[in-house]
Amino acid sequence: MRQLVMLLLMLSASAAVAQTEDPRADVNSPGLTIEALAGWDGTVDRSRPIPVSFLLSNLANTPIEGRLMLIDVSRQGEIDLGEVFLVGGGTRRFASVQMLADWFECFAELRHSEEVLWRRELTLTTGMDFNADQNFALIISDSQRVPDFPNAASKTVQTTTSDQTVASESGPVRYLSVKSWQVPDHPGPMIAVQTIIFPEDFPPEDLNGAQWQAIAEWMCQGGAVFIHDKSSEIIQQLIRSAPLRDELPLRSEPFEARRIGLGTLYEYAAELYSDSEGSSSTRQQIADIAAKLTKHHIHELASAIGVYNQGGGRADRNRFFVVGFFLLYTLFSGLVALTLVRANRRKVTVYLVTVVASACVLSVVLGGILRTSTGDVHWVTVTQAAAGGAVQIGKLDLHSAGSRNTRIAIRGGDVRICSSPREFDTTDTGDTTAMATHRFHGSRIWQ
Repeated sequence: MRQLVMLLLMLSASAAVAQTEDPRADVNSPGLTIEALAGWDGTVDRSRPIPVSFLLSNLANTPIEGRLMLIDVSRQGEIDLGEVFLVGGGTRRFASVQMLADWFECFAELRHSEEVLWRRELTLTTGMDFNADQNFALIISDSQRVPDFPNAASKTVQTTTSDQTVASESGPVRYLSVKSWQVPDHPGPMIAVQTIIFPEDFPPEDLNGAQWQAIAEWMCQGGAVFIHDKSSEIIQQLIRSAPLRDELPLRSEPFEARRIGLGTLYEYAAELYSDSEGSSSTRQQIADIAAKLTKHHIHELASAIGVYNQGGGRADRNRFFVVGFFLLYTLFSGLVALTLVRANRRKVTVYLVTVVASACVLSVVLGGILRTSTGDVHWVTVTQAAAGGAVQIGKLDLHSAGSRNTRIAIRGGDVRICSSPREFDTTDTGDTTAMATHRFHGSRIWQ
C-alpha cells in the first residue's frame, strides 16, 4: 500500500513538472495579476510597430520582481523588455513597442532567475487584420460603455462594441476600444489608425506625460483627435505636448477645429453617450470625418523611398576582403597543394607552413581592419510643410562593417527611434534599419 501511494505521488509530481516545463502552458503565481495585450483591441497590424502593454498588480504583501520577456517558441527567439519590481499591494503599467512581423506566436513571461512567475500567449494572428479598405478609430476609455456610432450608409453594423464596422459615404470605419494603460509611449504604433476619440467623461490623469506626447506627435503627423469642448484640461495638455504651434480654431458645426501640424484637433459639444438628436448627429458626423481621412501616412513616404546607392561602402569593402581571404586560402591550401603530390616531403612541408603562416598573419591584419571599421550610415528624409511648422521624417540604414562596437548617435531635443524587424531577427548578419523620429525645440521642425 505504501509503495502504491509513493508511486502515485511520484506520478503526480512528474506530471506537475511536465506541465511547468511546457513553454506554451499558462503559468500563474499567487497574488500576481497581469493583463497583457498586443495590438489594439484584438487587432494587430504586424507590418507596423506593435504596442505591447501590461498592467501588473501585486495583491500579496511581499514584493515581486523579475524580468518581462517576449518568447517565440518556434523560432527560439526572445526579447528582454526589462526589469519589473512590484511592492506588496502595488500596481504598475508597463508598455513597449516591438516589430514582430516575422513572429507567428508570441508568449509573454515574467521571470525571476530561472523561475517563470507568469506566462500568457499574446495573440498576433487574430483574423481581424488592419484591412486596407477600412479606416480605424481608437476610443480611449476605461469605462465598460462605448459610444454607439451610427451607420452612415445603410450598411449592417456589428453588434460587438469592440469591433464595430461603421460605413459612411467615403468608406467603412472600424472602432477599437482601448484602455488608458494600453496607449503606448511612442507614436509609431498609432500610425495604423486615423482617429482617436476621447469620450466626455475621460479623466486626463489616466494618461501620463509620455502617452500625451505620443498622441500629440501622432496628431502632428496627420491624425484627427476628437475631444469634448468642456475637457479643457485635455485640450491644453495636447496643445502643450505638441511640438508644433496650433492655429486659431475655426467653427464648423458641430465642431470647433484647429490645425496642428498635419493633423486636426476637433472639439465637440454634445454627449456621445446620450440618445438625444444632437448627440446622434455628432456621432454621425464623427463617423463621416473618420471615414474621409486618408490612410496614407508621411511615414510611408520615407519607407517607400529607396535609400541611395549603398554599394562601395566600408561594409561592402570588408565583405570583399573576407570572401577574398577565404578564396585565396582555399586556392593555395587546396588546389595548388594538389600539384605538389609528386614533390618531396620537404618541399610540401615548407609550402604548407608558408601558406598557414601567411594566412595567420593576414587573418590578424583582417581582424584588426574589421574591428576598427565604423560601418556605413545611409539616410533619407521627407519634409512636409504643416500648420505651425513642418514635419520631417528621417529613415536611417545602418550597415555593420564587422565591428561589434560600432556606435551611432542621433542628437536633438527629443530623439525617438523605431527599429525595423531586422533588429530582433536572431539570424541577422548585423545590418539594421531604423526609423528615427527627432523633435526640435520650439516649432521649427518635428521628427
